[in-house]
Amino acid sequence: RSRRRGHIHWLEGSTGGDGDFWERLSGEDVLKTLSGLWTEKSDPGTRVFTIRDGILQGGGLKAAAVTVAKNGMISTTYSGKLAQGRLEGSELQWSRDAGEWIPW
Repeated sequence: RSRRRGHIHWLEGSTGGDGDFWERLSGEDVLKTLSGLWTEKSDPGTRVFTIRDGILQGGGLKAAAVTVAKNGMISTTYSGKLAQGRLEGSELQWSRDAGEWIPW
């Protein structure tokens, strides 16, 4: 079983024993983790966003590229404004007014 948490991939019991194995994900792997539908945690379902192949769409926004820095910080520019965020557990937490997103 595997779980994705931020840019760390946790493989439970993958060492063949009872221990856990941690592995740092590449930016490409983080983008794969982000791939899917997202909605605002404060108002689920009102606006739904799609992230696929490094492109953010939906919620009334123009399509925008999503990039991942080496430190795992996620960046995109929408409506002329830079937004940065990171995965915290299963939530995408943005640094600007975008708040927190959850999988939809």
